[in-house]
Amino acid sequence: MSVGRARIALAVAICALGAPVSRALAADAGASFGVDGVVPTVCRVQLSSTAVVSGHTVDLGSMTELCNDGKGYRVVLNTPAGSGGQVVIDDAPPIPIAANGHTMIVDSDTDAFRHRNLKLELAVGSPVITHVSFTTSPKGEIF
Repeated sequence: MSVGRARIALAVAICALGAPVSRALAADAGASFGVDGVVPTVCRVQLSSTAVVSGHTVDLGSMTELCNDGKGYRVVLNTPAGSGGQVVIDDAPPIPIAANGHTMIVDSDTDAFRHRNLKLELAVGSPVITHVSFTTSPKGEIF
């Protein structure tokens, strides 16, 4: 027998042996397989650059939001109490800076991964802002 015919014979034998297995698998096609697991809840905000001050405007740069909570999340911008002005996020309506220094800037009802530009437009006579921070909180269970 030539090498070519031996290879063909071997291929036919392998197919013949595999046929009962494939029929058994096809008969059990209604079966399913599932995997369950717990994923830690992650909610965070990060700024991509150093703030740039120009007059009464503080450009905080690009803000990256990440939260995997399916029920949503909130982001609070923390500034010194008594700061006046507004927060501008891309083309959204301006948000007045809260007098107590804790301004909710994001209230999402879904999980998200977003990049947005963030600026503060300070009121004339407002205290100088030298530091801001963010607090993120998921709305659902924390794992």
